[in-house]
Amino acid sequence: GKWSASPVYPAGLYFPSCSSKGSYVYCVAGENAQNSAQNATYYSYVTPSGMGAWAPAPAYPIQAIAQSCVTSDSSLFCVGGLQSGGASTGSVYYAGISSSGLGAWQSASSYPAGIATDCVADAGFLYCVGGYNSNSGVTGASYYALLNATASSSASA
Repeated sequence: GKWSASPVYPAGLYFPSCSSKGSYVYCVAGENAQNSAQNATYYSYVTPSGMGAWAPAPAYPIQAIAQSCVTSDSSLFCVGGLQSGGASTGSVYYAGISSSGLGAWQSASSYPAGIATDCVADAGFLYCVGGYNSNSGVTGASYYALLNATASSSASA
């Protein structure tokens, strides 16, 4: 279909991670024009006629780019990413989703490696496939975990 303009994102960033749940889009962190990772988080209401204005949400706990954020049930989960200077992180954070936006970010069990990866959520599990580690380069390692704050992850060959 035809592309239509939406409200301008409040921060000039690239590589934020965005995900949607219900009638909202959530975007987390990213990198500014000075190549510095940021921790800003915003959300917007969406309708068939377009997006609403962006609203600020609680800042992401770390400054990162290329983290993978997904929504599941009533939470937004973000995995890994690259911090300023390019160091990989295996941090996993989640925030509750409500009609008033996002709740405070909380830590979950760390990913098995520091990585910029891509994840999906399905049936109460988080699945992450491949990625890039700042020390070892590109990897095909894949992991999955139950979506809760204390889950341990499992590897897949």
